[in-house]
Amino acid sequence: MILNGQVEPAVFAEVVSQRCLFRDIFTRPHGEFTHAIQWLTAGVVYGKDIANLYEWSVQLKSKCNFKAKFTKGEGEPAYLWNWLVDCFPETPTEDYEKNLFANTFRCPQYTTQNLTTLTDKSWLGNFIHARSTKGKKNGQQVEEESHYYQKRGKRTVIMPAWEAQRTNWEGKRVYKVHNYDAKGNPVVMEKACVEMWMHDSYLFNSGQSVKEMEWSN
Repeated sequence: MILNGQVEPAVFAEVVSQRCLFRDIFTRPHGEFTHAIQWLTAGVVYGKDIANLYEWSVQLKSKCNFKAKFTKGEGEPAYLWNWLVDCFPETPTEDYEKNLFANTFRCPQYTTQNLTTLTDKSWLGNFIHARSTKGKKNGQQVEEESHYYQKRGKRTVIMPAWEAQRTNWEGKRVYKVHNYDAKGNPVVMEKACVEMWMHDSYLFNSGQSVKEMEWSN
């Protein structure tokens, strides 16, 4: 599933309640796949019961207040999702009993930043680093021209409507859109087909000639 930009809380909760992992097109520091990585890592450590926690994380709410970036006074009750995997990176000092600030892997920005430093050590680090620069040319944001762009003066990265309507070489829609916002922009969608081109010439270390598959996403 793909969430495009900042979706409404009810829409977000519906996706998570269905136990769907998602690609999160929101801001570059936040990362597209960070939440999926956080939950998959938890699954490896704690087992299949994490799927239940994932589903209920957008429904269970604290009885006490937590201070966060946009709250006032003593804060307000927080959903388990925000407390566990969506903390803010700013510092006051992290206090898991009182606020939603963290410089740990509970914070998606912290997680993404640490993953991108693994570029010379792991496939995952290389992948996350490449995605963090998607839509840029020579290090600069390509406005309105890329299928993954950032509006001038804003931090939010979005996929424009024309990209969501794109077709592949067979004329099939690449994306299936489930929800639109009030302005007609796609906010919840999924990849409906694979874009793939095949050609000979790539040699693996074994020396055998194989079909190299080039994937576009």
